[in-house]
Amino acid sequence: MIPNTHPCYDRSLRDVVAWSDEGRGLVIDYKTGRLVEAIGPLTSEADKPSQLIPGHGWEVIYKAGNRDEEWREPLVAWGVTNDGVVPLATDANGLVEVVGDALIVPSSIADTLGIPHPSIPDRKETR
Repeated sequence: MIPNTHPCYDRSLRDVVAWSDEGRGLVIDYKTGRLVEAIGPLTSEADKPSQLIPGHGWEVIYKAGNRDEEWREPLVAWGVTNDGVVPLATDANGLVEVVGDALIVPSSIADTLGIPHPSIPDRKETR
């Protein structure tokens, strides 16, 4: 393991704190207290959002691979960087990440397109 001396972060906006012997970025997994491999491409610290603007009223529309299936979810925030503004959403694990290959539209337009929100199973307590 080699300490990181060049500030950068991964797709989930976690700081890269070290490099593996194979040259892969390592970030802290606070749930396990261990270093894990960074997710996705690394970005320089200068591009990391320094301020957040709430994403209320905006939706992210995703396509499922090569299929025509689409789904949407609320935009978490707009992140202000040195170079402009980037859209932020959550991944499957609930970590905030920069939206990659997706369409960002106002919620009112997403409603007229008829694109569903992902189905969330009911959590009924069983005793």
